[in-house]
Amino acid sequence: MSNPLIVAAWNDPDAVAAREQDESYLVQQIRKYLLTGEQERTLMAWRLSIEDLLNGRVPGPACERKYKFFFDDWNDKLGREEFKF
Repeated sequence: MSNPLIVAAWNDPDAVAAREQDESYLVQQIRKYLLTGEQERTLMAWRLSIEDLLNGRVPGPACERKYKFFFDDWNDKLGREEFKF
């Protein structure tokens, strides 16, 4: 279920423009609004970064499951499909 506070912050026009032009800002926004503690621990265990997820650098036969673990949750928080594999 989407979170109205997260959706409002994510949809702020200045934030949208900044995310489109600067991947580091997008990563910062994901950390602030979308990434859970469990997901952060999972990234560390899998030795991946948010940048790896965003740029399709997730190795292995179960890579689709790994993307879904993050993207499905983030999309749910936003109430729309913003991230996809």
